[in-house]
Amino acid sequence: MPKEEKKLTPEEEREARLALKKAKIEAEIKRKIEIERRRERILGTLARIKKKDLIKVGIGVIVLIVVIIGGCSIAKLIRSKPVPPTPPPVEVEKPPEGFEIQVEEVQMISTNKEYDVIARIKNTDPNWGVSKLGYTFQLLDAQENVIEQRSGTTFILPLSRRSVIEIGIEADEEAQKATLELELKEAQKLTHVPDLGISTHSVIYNLTEARTKGKVTGSVLNKGPYSFERVYLNIVLYSREGKILGLNHTYVGDFLTGQERYFSAIWTKPPLEWVDRVEVEPLVDLFKSTAFIKEYGVGEPLEY
Repeated sequence: MPKEEKKLTPEEEREARLALKKAKIEAEIKRKIEIERRRERILGTLARIKKKDLIKVGIGVIVLIVVIIGGCSIAKLIRSKPVPPTPPPVEVEKPPEGFEIQVEEVQMISTNKEYDVIARIKNTDPNWGVSKLGYTFQLLDAQENVIEQRSGTTFILPLSRRSVIEIGIEADEEAQKATLELELKEAQKLTHVPDLGISTHSVIYNLTEARTKGKVTGSVLNKGPYSFERVYLNIVLYSREGKILGLNHTYVGDFLTGQERYFSAIWTKPPLEWVDRVEVEPLVDLFKSTAFIKEYGVGEPLEY
């Protein structure tokens, strides 16, 4: 049988209610005491902070605010400032439209499997020349296929005609024809081309004593006001009928104004036909400042 619960007397019920109320009061008192202790700890910490530290913290906060406000203002100003237009490109003076170097003729002579070639080129422009003129000689067979070629770089002055020579191009097959291709790499304006005053004298062609080699000798005279670091000499041998029999080139270095210098050129395989005339073509690259030798009291600089 279930055990019957004991009923409290009125007096016991009153004491139970008082005990419960007392416990609630004690818990509330403990909570308030803990809150007060925490408040005292916080106040104690703040009291230990020095006054100057508070000033530093305040200044830092103010500076931070100023920086943020200033940054926003500058960003707004930058966004509102118009972007300047892109400046136009600098225009570099160029040769006139249609400027080109003409190839007048190309000829070749052969000795066994070696070929010497010459081309005559012409510039009709009175102001513009080419300081870097790329060229390529091509040797063609009977079907006009390229069997060998040689490339180089030269120059041509305004309103001038000159020759370009290459010697000893070897080819395994027999060449029937030679061509020349030009590439204008760098054109320059040269409004004044002075008279160089260079001339050749006493130019003759002879065989050596053993008659196994051919030799051209002569002198070159500098009557002009300029002294040159190097003067190139293209040499062409002609028959009585005007046929080209031989090609060569050499140079004269440190050629001072007023000087006369001797030169020579050798053919290891001389022409079989009679040489009637010798043509010597002096060339100076006026586009190069190093072409001129500066002297005190002699000569004068070239003005571009």
